[in-house]
Amino acid sequence: MNRFYYIYLSIITYLILSWCCTGCTYQRHVTLPPPGLPETYFSLSSQMQLPAHHFFHQYHVGVFPFTEPDYAKGMGKIAAQYIAQALRGKGLFNRVSTELEVTQLAEHHLINIARMKQYDIIISGDLTYYFEGSDTMASRVDQKAKIVLVSDTEITPLWYAQTTEVANPKFSKDYIFFIGKGAKAPSSMGLMQRNSEKIANLFKNLATQ
Repeated sequence: MNRFYYIYLSIITYLILSWCCTGCTYQRHVTLPPPGLPETYFSLSSQMQLPAHHFFHQYHVGVFPFTEPDYAKGMGKIAAQYIAQALRGKGLFNRVSTELEVTQLAEHHLINIARMKQYDIIISGDLTYYFEGSDTMASRVDQKAKIVLVSDTEITPLWYAQTTEVANPKFSKDYIFFIGKGAKAPSSMGLMQRNSEKIANLFKNLATQ
């Protein structure tokens, strides 16, 4: 009787130890809140107001590549694509186009293109910082955007916006009976998408005021 009891106890002990060693690990996840508005934004002209939102559906918007750091080649074009995608998703404008092949990003050159292609609003800007995080370091993306209303006779700067996204990794964490496995910081591309949503949310916010 005692021999069977000890065998039974040994099996139970083995199963418990196996569960403690292999069955108590879970994956931690990085969760970010929904994108809001840009951290900084303001009107560039005290003498005008953004056109009433019920005119938005008439506008053709042109989005140009952002300037980019030397270490982030090609990211300026992707920034423009993400902003255009975010604007289309809001459904506020008649049409949203990108000018990804433009390399001369001086404002007067962009204005000439806007008039030639009959854009009503253009968006340009700068990707000022781009860092891909890791298991131990945060990802970060900083962007600046300028929004300009264009007509055949006038150029009206509307808004300036500055957005920053920082996302930390989740470190592994030991508990008494289980281990929380760490997670890498969210990708910089994902953070750039979130910045683009913030810029698009600026228009959405104006449309609901």
